[in-house]
Amino acid sequence: MAFDTKIAIAVADDLPVWQKLNVVAFLTSGIIGGDEEILGEVYRDAAGQIYLPLCVQPVVVLKASREKLGTYLQRAHSRGVQAAITIEDMFATGHDAANRQTVLRYETGDLPLAGPVELTTRPGRQAAENRVGRKNAGIFHNRLLDRDRYRNRHPRSLPAGGADGR
Repeated sequence: MAFDTKIAIAVADDLPVWQKLNVVAFLTSGIIGGDEEILGEVYRDAAGQIYLPLCVQPVVVLKASREKLGTYLQRAHSRGVQAAITIEDMFATGHDAANRQTVLRYETGDLPLAGPVELTTRPGRQAAENRVGRKNAGIFHNRLLDRDRYRNRHPRSLPAGGADGR
């Protein structure tokens, strides 16, 4: 089956394996939280046991240098595109509120990124390739993010006008 959209996550190449897996899990949850339509239906086995739904999009996980992660995030911001991030400090926190506090300590360019993911408004594989180059197309979930539709479902999630307040 061909998909017109994909989730691609770039993870810092110098992290231990357990941290890479942690980054992928957190970033995937950010993507699903940003667009619940990518969550499929529940699964049911032959005995009738029900299992939680999974993401319906293919997920590609790539590694990149910390410098490249910063470049990807900068490109997302320059295009007014929402991004999900994890930073190194989050590995030492114990809960979500503490994670948010760690991010608040840094200016955007100084974030010690462990992995960014972007929600882009240009569909298809070509969008990712155009943005970061064919070899590095690693942080894009190519799905149209309709901010008005999103705001209606999650009224407190975005400020008026979208993620950047415009």
